[in-house]
Amino acid sequence: GKVQVQGREVRVRRAFTDIEIKSLVSCASIERRALYLMAIYTGLRKAELGALTWGDVFLDDETPYLKIRAATTKNHKEAKLWLHNDVINTLKAIVPENKNDSVNVFGKLPRMEQFREDLERAGIQYKDNQGRQADFHALRHSFSTNLARAGINPRVAMELMRHSDMRLTQKTYTDALQ
Repeated sequence: GKVQVQGREVRVRRAFTDIEIKSLVSCASIERRALYLMAIYTGLRKAELGALTWGDVFLDDETPYLKIRAATTKNHKEAKLWLHNDVINTLKAIVPENKNDSVNVFGKLPRMEQFREDLERAGIQYKDNQGRQADFHALRHSFSTNLARAGINPRVAMELMRHSDMRLTQKTYTDALQ
């Protein structure tokens, strides 16, 4: 059965605004910019991003995409995610000359302290006036919120988020204040 978490959340997160996303991305190094854009436009979790190899990235296809291996996902299901132009361009800027398909795309993921430093450089408060956090996982919340703002069907959003329950996508991951 499903675990009941409503009312017992350890962290209440918020989505980033469009202005905050632009600010965070513009203040980051090219490698972190690629990581943050990938999280914002695909909704991949930090561990999934850490497990991503160059063999999972198909930039030269007519429609570039990621192949997410079942062994690296929380739900243990393979997924195919199309890439936004900003992600494509940034990935092309960091792809090694002698690309090895087994090498991780993101060598070292930032620790929480490093992410908070990037937030500070971008002028983004870690906690808003309601106590909601803007941690790395909030990038995933931003993805879900942006899907809702774009009018994406909730069932499609659930699939893109790779959730098993639409209520999780709509209630927990979609920031209604945006």
